[in-house]
Amino acid sequence: MKEKGFTVKYTFIRKDGKKNTIARVCYENFITSCLFPRKQELYALNIPKGISCIEDHAFADCPQLKKVTFHEGLLSIKVGAFQGCGELEEVIIPKTVNKIGPYAFERCPKLKVVKVYSQYIDIASTAFDEGVEIQYVA
Repeated sequence: MKEKGFTVKYTFIRKDGKKNTIARVCYENFITSCLFPRKQELYALNIPKGISCIEDHAFADCPQLKKVTFHEGLLSIKVGAFQGCGELEEVIIPKTVNKIGPYAFERCPKLKVVKVYSQYIDIASTAFDEGVEIQYVA
């Protein structure tokens, strides 16, 4: 019997400057840092429906990560999950997310606005750098 998993799509910038998109199957409903060993080259992520948690420091210090797409079903973004992603520009939090942990998006200087589609969310006071605007969208 074939195991069912979640397909996570991610894009790398190769040494020659070209982008390469790869799909990887994750058999758990959470993502840890060891799922993506080439974090230095990571450019974009598409976290699929069915993934419920981004674990501690899963994508910390990805210097080229610019875009992350989250889908419904994600429940939590844990401590330092995207900490130090200096090129990250846009984050949209789906309505299913109920918790964003400390330092989740700390040291992301290009991140200026975060759209949150949940009215019932626990956002740690240190989740974002000072000056990031959190827009609650109905």
